[in-house]
Parts: sequence; C-alpha cells; structure tokens
Amino acid sequence: MTKGTRRAKKSRTAFSADTWMGHLGKYAPDVRLRDLVIPGTHDSDTYTLRADWGMVPNHPLPEWLMRVFEYFPWTRKYAVDWGKAQRLSVLQQLEAGVRYLDLRFALRAEDHGVYTCHGLYGQPAVNLFLEIRTFLNQHPREVVFLDIQELNNMQDADKKQFLETLQTLFGDKMAPVLLGTEVTLGKMQQKGFQLITFLNNQDIPFRVQSNRFWPRNNTLASLWINTPKLDELKEGLKKAALEHQQKYSEEFFVMQAMRTPDTSMVVEGLTDPDDDVPHSLADLAKFTNPAVMSWFGGHELIPNIFIMDDCSAVDFMSVVMGLNHGISGIRGKCLPVNQTQPAPVSGQKSADIHRKLGSCPLKIVRNKHPALTAGSDPVIAKKAAPEPMLVAGIPDVPPLRPVPSFGRYPGRCPG
Repeated sequence: MTKGTRRAKKSRTAFSADTWMGHLGKYAPDVRLRDLVIPGTHDSDTYTLRADWGMVPNHPLPEWLMRVFEYFPWTRKYAVDWGKAQRLSVLQQLEAGVRYLDLRFALRAEDHGVYTCHGLYGQPAVNLFLEIRTFLNQHPREVVFLDIQELNNMQDADKKQFLETLQTLFGDKMAPVLLGTEVTLGKMQQKGFQLITFLNNQDIPFRVQSNRFWPRNNTLASLWINTPKLDELKEGLKKAALEHQQKYSEEFFVMQAMRTPDTSMVVEGLTDPDDDVPHSLADLAKFTNPAVMSWFGGHELIPNIFIMDDCSAVDFMSVVMGLNHGISGIRGKCLPVNQTQPAPVSGQKSADIHRKLGSCPLKIVRNKHPALTAGSDPVIAKKAAPEPMLVAGIPDVPPLRPVPSFGRYPGRCPG
C-alpha cells in the first residue's frame, strides 16, 4: 500500500451507528441537543412483553376488551402482537443508533416488583436499566434520553424507591435539570453526562432531594398524531414540524412518527391472513416506516426527536445522519463517505415552505399534564426565541429497505 493510498483511506469518514453522537461531537460540539435530529422508539421495551401475567391495572383499554383478556387467557397472544412495538432489545436499539427511549413501568402486586409495561408486563425494570448502563459504559460519548411516561399502580413511597434505584444505578451520568434545554452536545460530553431523564411532574414526589429528573411539562413537547392512516400521518407530521418551530422552539420536541391502529384494523388483522394486512404493530411499522423516513429525508422542516414502532423495519440511520449533516454548524465538517456537501436553503425558501404547510387541517393532540405548583421545581429561565436556524439542503437518501444485519455507517438495525 502506497503512502498516498494510506492517506486517502484515513480521510474516509466511516463510523458505527453506536458511536454517532461521539463522532458529531468532535466536529460540532456547540450544536444544541434540541437542534439535532435524534431517532427514538415508541414503547421501547415492549420487546419483552409476556402474556402469562395478565393485564396491567389502570391501562386505558376498553372495559369489554379487558374482560375478554381476563376470562379467555388464550386471547392475550393477540394483546402481545398489538402491544409489542419493538422487535429488538433496548441494547440492540441503542447499538443501532436509537437515542430516545419511551418507557412505561408498573408495579406488579403479586411480587411488588416494578416491570416495564404496555398493557401487559415486560421484564424487571432493573434489567432494562442494566442494559442501558452497559451501553453507556461502553460508549462514554453517547447521550440517551429516557422519557418515563408512566409509573403505573405505584404509591408515592414506591415511586420514591424506584427513582432512588434509578439514581443509584446511573449516578453522575444523569444530567441535572439546571443545564436547561440550551445544553450542547459538547457540554454533555465534556461533563460526562449521558442521560437526560424526563418524568411527569406528578411522578416526582421528592423533588427537593434531586435535580436529576427533568419535568416534562417545562422541557419536552411530545405530539401524537392519532390516526391509523398513512396519508393523515404525513399531513400531521407537516403540521407538527410547524408546531415545533412556532410554539415549542425552546423545548425538546418529539414527533411521534407511527400510526395508531383502530379497532377495525385490529379485527382485520385477526381475520384476514393476507400479507398486505398488518397483523401486529411490527407489521404496521413495516408498511409505515419506509414511507415516513422518505418523508423526513426529502423535507426541509426537520424534527428534533422522532419515534417509531419497530426500528428494525427500516434503515433509519442513513436519514438521521443525512439530516444532521445538513444542520448549520455541522454541514461540511463530517460528511459520510461518498457524500457531497449539500447547498444551503435560503431563508425565503424556508418561509415559503411554512406558508404552504400552514393550512394542514389535522388536529394534533399534545400530551397533557397537570400544571406545576409554585416552588415545586427549579425555575428554568425562558429565553427569547432565537432566530430560526437555517437548514442545509437535504442530501440524496439511498433507497430504504429492511436490513438483516448490523453494520457500519450508515447504521443498520440488527435483524
């Protein structure tokens, strides 16, 4: 191998999806986390759901359906099919590039243990946390968002014990809330912070004892586009992008890029064996994810955090890195192999896009939580809305397809 060949090989920018944040941090440490495009998963630990422990209390399923599952245990298999949003373990998801985890937990009365859940019970919570800690220990420059959306069937004492266990396991890896939503990727990496942990405000019964839990009411907006139809989902994503820029520009922002099955879809899946009909959430993601990733890859209004069902159904990291390379401050500094530098989008073009999308009629439901009581949380100073960040032109996105194995850039999900 000649000296020139060695130099050319060294200049190629290839890296694994499990270290993508560490890679970006070297070239763009000053980019804010809320300005990055961050892939996430919906109901992240449902990979572990089991049918033999019955239903989680207080789950928002119709009463008649709960009775069916209770009196006819064999039907719980279908509850697993339509409750299991992911086919990969959380560790596999993180290795594949996912950096936002949507988590729900419930206390099981029979053994007073805390488990992950989505209608049914999954694995013990501590097992999940050990998976996450293993990943963080092996990847010290990666940052993960934990969004703890439910602490089901727990009293305040149970919540306190659960959250103290969480702090014991992760310690100083948990970023303090006083960093605020202006925090940059470089700041997190410099200080060794690897977790941003969101909680509903009512689930923090001992706020004065910890500043490591971020109140969702103040710091995170998550928009749910409640529709089983793909066309309506795309229209809703357009409106959600505008909501982000116009209303929630100072918060972390989650776009829920998945379809919500309705009763007719589930019934059709149970009765129609055709391969073109979804028979589970994983099947539904197989039809949805490629179309959504294509939309993201070709659209100038980009999300902050987006979540999806079954991340193994699409090669999402090629889109994520293409979008991140287009953000002002990153563009041109760390382009992937064989990728050309895109041209910037003018401010006028961006404004034209906003006007075109302003008439989208689909209503978007924002997660609602009780208001904060005075003095119950540290005050996060609200700054004036910054000038909108110009977004570079989106590079060509390769054809999207299910990928059977995990490889190097552009980050493929394990099969």
